Amino acid sequence: TGCGEVFVGSAVLDVPAPAQIEGPVDVVVCPGAPAQMSVTASGEAPLNYQWQLDGVDILGSTDPVYSIDQAGAEHAGEYRCVVTDGCAQEATSAPAVLSLIELAAFQIQPVGGDVCVGDTIFLFVSALGQPAFQWFKDGVPIEDATSAFLAIPNATQDDAGSYHVTATGPCNLETSDNAVITIITCGDGG
Repeated sequence: TGCGEVFVGSAVLDVPAPAQIEGPVDVVVCPGAPAQMSVTASGEAPLNYQWQLDGVDILGSTDPVYSIDQAGAEHAGEYRCVVTDGCAQEATSAPAVLSLIELAAFQIQPVGGDVCVGDTIFLFVSALGQPAFQWFKDGVPIEDATSAFLAIPNATQDDAGSYHVTATGPCNLETSDNAVITIITCGDGG
């Protein structure tokens, strides 16, 4: 086969079709993790590849597989691969998006303080990344304490201690600051 029209007697053979491309597919990774996109192309040899990020050529990315050693914010976006066949015909792949998973990170830390005997201890946090929570008292996990807040009604001296919470996301685990709770006897003023 060759490029262009070929006349054989009164018949005209068609120009080969441009390269056909399969892939890439969307990729979701943790920040700092490796990432890879690939395409499979067919067409008139030789096939040349050029990867693009958000419509801009990525320097030196001329293989069917595009690899990133450590994905960061600068790598997030829409990728395409332009394939040029041996007849200088171009085909562009469908777009694929590389997204980074948001890391678990505390926005609001728990705050300790004095709590009167019989009152409710209430601690709360706010965190990015939609993490799973686990509260601890003096380093020991508190059973069923797995939300962004911790409420302990009818506080006693046994509830005094250091509290913290872990926030576990798909990519990381963060530990909050310690919140020290002191239980005090409060008078009624009488």
